[in-house]
Amino acid sequence: MRIPHEVSCAICHEIVTDPITLDCFHHLCAAHVANFGNGDPVACPICKASSPVPEGGLKVDTVKKIVVDYFKQQLALKEPDEESEPLRPIPVTCAYCEEQEATRRCVECHGQPLCEECATSTHSKGYFREHTFMGVRDDLPKKDKEKDDFRMVCPEHGEKLEFYCCDCRTPICSHCLIVGCHQGHERTKMDEAILTGKDTLGAWAQKMNQLKASTKALLEAFQAADEEAIKNGENQRSTVNYEMDHLREMIETKRRQLLQQSALEEKQKRVQLQVQIQQAQAVLSEIESLISRSEDLLELNCDHHFVVLVLQLIQDMKGRSSQQVDDRRRVNTAFRSLNTDQQVRVIGELELGYPQPVMQVLGGLVHQTEVVAPVAPFQGSSATTMPYVSHSNGVQHAMMAPQVVHVGHVYRQSLPPQ
Repeated sequence: MRIPHEVSCAICHEIVTDPITLDCFHHLCAAHVANFGNGDPVACPICKASSPVPEGGLKVDTVKKIVVDYFKQQLALKEPDEESEPLRPIPVTCAYCEEQEATRRCVECHGQPLCEECATSTHSKGYFREHTFMGVRDDLPKKDKEKDDFRMVCPEHGEKLEFYCCDCRTPICSHCLIVGCHQGHERTKMDEAILTGKDTLGAWAQKMNQLKASTKALLEAFQAADEEAIKNGENQRSTVNYEMDHLREMIETKRRQLLQQSALEEKQKRVQLQVQIQQAQAVLSEIESLISRSEDLLELNCDHHFVVLVLQLIQDMKGRSSQQVDDRRRVNTAFRSLNTDQQVRVIGELELGYPQPVMQVLGGLVHQTEVVAPVAPFQGSSATTMPYVSHSNGVQHAMMAPQVVHVGHVYRQSLPPQ
């Protein structure tokens, strides 16, 4: 039984106690409404709609309280699961006096809960004289259990609620229309209101199923896009690693080439310098030999011997002095510099390429940004008039799907700067 969700409080989320119905048709426990300031409007916790508080405060919806008490009773009668803890019986309040705990139910009134006093005083006279009673927790006869559609009784006049007030949107009895607070209000028969409500709810349920299908398809598309985004992200990172590894290999190759060029340039310079060094060493050795010979001649004791031998030495010195070492072709020892500023700037400016605004880009589909057309409006009764106005006079209510923007899930390619 999932109905208790419809009779739960919007604040405590428990089955509502003494329901207060707001203008938006959501309901709260009376204890929660009492916490609001006097005269201040009550904001619905669900739809945030504001409901003004009339003089004397908000009143308990007695008709809805009958429905709530009925479902409390059904929950109390529900058999607990074998593995779950047994449920404690929930006290059921009398549908008439709304004060005493109910001790029996009326079979003809489809299980209407009654206390002892109301059963013997009010419910045993006139129209109710032939009604029979049963225990408050006894099962209803099978014919009544087949359809849970009992006719509720007006808490104020004790009459069956055979009409529906279209202005107050609540079930009423004939006395409410004649002498009650619903005089002059637009009304319809309960059967017609029930039929209109079921038709309108069925139409909205069909619309919800359509919206469910479209939302499910959109969710599947988002999930597929998410998977594709993950895949493309991994591909992009693989591309980045591949390109960076390729750049690293190119840099290593270029480094080896530049080192080889530097070694070759050094070798060429040194070969030239070695030739010049050898020449200079040979000249230096010859000069040292001439100097040594001159010193030997100067140490001779016989001057005649010196005069005879000195001319040859002087001639050799003249010849040597006329042949000096050639220093006009000196080797340039400065090496060419290496400037990588431009290459570093290019690498620094390297960025992922942006996709072009086209639908097809080199092996992948790029989704352009677009807005999905809204769902066609639903022609039917709105929530504020359903089910009290027929479909032909219903207010057109446009149920628009949210605008959805497709996110491009193809990643940018790794491209060098232009």
